[in-house]
Amino acid sequence: MLHCEGKTVVGNYHGTTVTGKIESYRLAYGGRIRYTVFLDKPIQLPWRSELTDTVILNASDIQKVQN
Repeated sequence: MLHCEGKTVVGNYHGTTVTGKIESYRLAYGGRIRYTVFLDKPIQLPWRSELTDTVILNASDIQKVQN
């Protein structure tokens, strides 16, 4: 799923379902692909005091790719 900037994805981030657009991607240690996703709706994470509007997902955490 390389060259997918701008595509909307649905994924799982630490047990929370998130939806957003892929801003960028990078190859991580071991050849895994990690995607920076700007969320459609910010989420509250238990370990942060502020809302989060960007998350990093592994390719295996992406459940669905749209458009």
